[in-house]
Amino acid sequence: MKNTKVYQQKNLLQTLEMLRDTELNRSNLEEINNYDEFKKLPITSYKDFQSNIELFKSNPDKELCKNIVRFQPTSGSTSHIKWIPYNQILLDQFDEAASVWLANLVSLHPKILRGQHYWSLSWLPDDLRSQQQIDDSEILSPLKRFFMRKIFAVPSEVMLTDTIEENLFATVCFLTASTDLSFISVWSPTFLMTIIEILNEKKGEVINTLESGQWPKKYSINVTAPKNIKQAQKLKSDINYEQLWPKLVLISCWDTAQSALYANKLKKLFPKTDFQGKGLWATEGVVTLPIDNCYLLAYQSHFYEFEEVNTQQIFPSWELKKGMEVSPILTTPNGLLRYKLNDRLLVEGHRDECPKLKFLGRINDSDLVGEKLSHSIVDELFKRLKAYSNPLSLIGVHSSKSQGHPYYILLTNSADPKTSEILESILCENYHYKLARDLNQLAPSQVIATQDSHKIYEQLCLNKGMIKGNIKIDPLITIETDEYIYDYK
Repeated sequence: MKNTKVYQQKNLLQTLEMLRDTELNRSNLEEINNYDEFKKLPITSYKDFQSNIELFKSNPDKELCKNIVRFQPTSGSTSHIKWIPYNQILLDQFDEAASVWLANLVSLHPKILRGQHYWSLSWLPDDLRSQQQIDDSEILSPLKRFFMRKIFAVPSEVMLTDTIEENLFATVCFLTASTDLSFISVWSPTFLMTIIEILNEKKGEVINTLESGQWPKKYSINVTAPKNIKQAQKLKSDINYEQLWPKLVLISCWDTAQSALYANKLKKLFPKTDFQGKGLWATEGVVTLPIDNCYLLAYQSHFYEFEEVNTQQIFPSWELKKGMEVSPILTTPNGLLRYKLNDRLLVEGHRDECPKLKFLGRINDSDLVGEKLSHSIVDELFKRLKAYSNPLSLIGVHSSKSQGHPYYILLTNSADPKTSEILESILCENYHYKLARDLNQLAPSQVIATQDSHKIYEQLCLNKGMIKGNIKIDPLITIETDEYIYDYK
């Protein structure tokens, strides 16, 4: 790690060399041979590459960049669905980063090798499942894929089910049937909470499945059902998760920023299980890895720059200083140059020369469970709702008095009866919001229409510690609980 700067500069030159003859970047890179020349290029976002990416998706013979093997869907502030191109070089970089993380993970928790694993990777909303199937294990080498599939508690074929409902039910059954589950890796802790809720809500169906080895007739799951009568017996009284999974050593999930609240709820359900937070892995690239109880820049993966949040100054990774709050900018071999991510990180210091970076949250976004709603999305939402209501603010609620999951409230002065249905429909046009709804991580949005909307908004801000004279209307905010506004529903 003492060669962070040297490795990063070498990585930049190698990436530029790979991209010089590609359709996406040929005109930009001919005369660039060092970082001083490279940093004159503009900072980019998905919209700068969108037209070329869409052209390539519709015409695969056109060389966008070399060896594109798949397009990964995600969402963001500039597009409801972004399609990120993956070539083999980028997949190799993901594989190498995953290998570093896994090696360190095993060194810290060797007992995870004594049982089965569950890894929740990419999920697709129901309306995209027929268009594309995604196997996230493709980021690993063939040998690692073979090894991982041998120890997975849930067969990869489960991801090929027609609906998320069937997928989740099958996942719950396979996990419950596993007597030696040792490691659970999910992104959002709310997803594991959803798994637990399904287990409780459909306990009778799960018991019948494990006893008979047959799926309920209402499902068309093309995978042989698991059978484990002893595990089914454990479900016939109050569920004790430690008895159900006595060898569960470690749960890996987001545990910072917006996810801290839900991670703490999980820790209460699994008090004897260790937890590890996730590093920052975006669809576009990996930024940090959890190594030895801190989050280190994955400096060997891509080329990194950072924009200081307060000054908008750009720094290469080797110039970061402790205490800076920054957003990452990636340059990767799939053709995304100086691509800014909308994440906020705190520079906590260095290990040798490698920056330690703590995730603080999304910038100007609401991201309760990974739905990634941005101000630009909400601005468009309000424009489309003008014919039905007079929207004031969209409020993300972490803890609900009336619902079991986080959700969004549209606060408005007045609303047509159709507003609630239209609000949810427009929100579901956004990839990650729709996915969170399909996975039952978010409850349905609600509308509060009252002439007291400004008064309610002001009180919510006062409850967050804001000074009355400094309060201005923000179209997108988050609050910890809806207890104060519950009476207005």
